[in-house]
Amino acid sequence: MGNLPASRRVNDQFTVVHASPREPVWEYLLTPAQAMANFSLFDTQVCLIGHSHVQLGFRLGLAGHCERFLPHSGHTMKLHKHERYFINPGSVGQPRDQDPRAAYIVYDTDAGTLRFNRIEYDINQTQLQMRNVDLPMALIRRLELGM
Repeated sequence: MGNLPASRRVNDQFTVVHASPREPVWEYLLTPAQAMANFSLFDTQVCLIGHSHVQLGFRLGLAGHCERFLPHSGHTMKLHKHERYFINPGSVGQPRDQDPRAAYIVYDTDAGTLRFNRIEYDINQTQLQMRNVDLPMALIRRLELGM
């Protein structure tokens, strides 16, 4: 993974960045003010981010207002062509939002929608595997606590 770029334009609609366009590796994009400071730094409709491990999104409307949203599992949203977005699909492990389930999104290319999902997984088995390779206890505990 060390050889992959920290930021990449995928196509005319999507950019992917580990953290944010402004700081591709380290910035935690968690507030509307941070999102506003970053919207001008990519030119696609959607920027997928991850670093914070929190399933969330920011929507920038035509009026220039930035709205943060925290979707629930099963929520489907339409990508409107006159709006721009930051989307964090969440985390499959090491969650930071007090929900230990794995989080992900599914993009329906035909409908132009994103579906936010959560799914249970065997946390105890994963923790055992982490102990077996001597990972730090803080990372092991985080799985059950979701933070």
